[in-house]
Amino acid sequence: MQAILITGASGFLGAYLLDELARQTSAELYCLVRADNAEHGAQRLRLNLERHGLWRDELALRLHPVVGDLEQPRLGLSVAEFDSLAERIDAIYHSGAHDNFLYPYAMLKAANVDGTHELLRLAARVRTKPLHFVSTLSVVSPMVEQVRETEPLACPEQAGMGYVDTKWVAEQLVQRAAERGMPVTIHRPTHILGVSDRGYTHIDDAWYRRLLNDIQLGTATGDDNADDNLVPVGFVSRAIVHLSLQQASLGKVFHLSNPSYTPRSIYQDVLRERGYSITLLPFGQWLAQLVEAAKTRPDLGLIPLLPMLTAYDTENPAPSVSRHIHYVNTTAGLADSGIVCPEIRHAELRAYFAYLIDEGHFPPPQRPTIKSTD
Repeated sequence: MQAILITGASGFLGAYLLDELARQTSAELYCLVRADNAEHGAQRLRLNLERHGLWRDELALRLHPVVGDLEQPRLGLSVAEFDSLAERIDAIYHSGAHDNFLYPYAMLKAANVDGTHELLRLAARVRTKPLHFVSTLSVVSPMVEQVRETEPLACPEQAGMGYVDTKWVAEQLVQRAAERGMPVTIHRPTHILGVSDRGYTHIDDAWYRRLLNDIQLGTATGDDNADDNLVPVGFVSRAIVHLSLQQASLGKVFHLSNPSYTPRSIYQDVLRERGYSITLLPFGQWLAQLVEAAKTRPDLGLIPLLPMLTAYDTENPAPSVSRHIHYVNTTAGLADSGIVCPEIRHAELRAYFAYLIDEGHFPPPQRPTIKSTD
């Protein structure tokens, strides 16, 4: 490949995807970015890479900002610019999306659905080129027990989740394109955390907000049997690039999940080590406390998600389903690559929490840190 187009490079996963593509290929890197002009776009890309500790001076010669917008026809480009880009690039990596979990479908459709449609048009323009689409495992119905890469998606059952619905529809577009002969891959990661060895992670997601809220109120909801499937961003970016560079990957779906789930009880263990006191409450009692506290605590982590939480029927909760995520395609595609998803356990959570405390994203602990014995 001589040239690649990347969307979402000014975001979280996109920064690591850009870095990995720069390391694993010699291609020129064209990055769709919202900006006033090319200079401003280049500055945004560089600042984002610096924020994640990924900037290298040699990237300056390979980075080419494409000033545009996923929400606009032709990505905000003129017909001549759109055709010129289609002529230059050899592949598209689409990780960009508007991922606000509170917005309804109508507010996210332009970026997440229409933007994907425009990228498929670009992939077919002038000459056919592969499109590698970053989706999410949330598009699979929560009622599906066996989550397989080879099974078609059922209609989404995520009432009120406009983001999930838009990603589901975008996947349908990509799948239809594949059926017509377009070379595509679809990558569905689970919840993405930051760099596990140094603790850096982002703070604009529900995982962080839930933990912040637990610390602020000193209470959490759940039980010792609950767990999360968490994947470090480095694993996701390396896996996507490695898989995408294999001819055999075209036409396949890949689940980027962690074979080892993280019990939520470990969160409480590590928080207690750090000096926080967290009491577990039944969901209904916890939610009532949160609603009451929200009247005087606009700083609470879960305030933005309160409308979603209060819409939950505590009297008639949905039945719980034990899910098994299959990743046969991913295992085969990563064989002999050395790319393995690490477990997220006490040591990794200690690193994440230390970073969040040191940077002031978590309030200071109420008491001294307890020395770990494991």
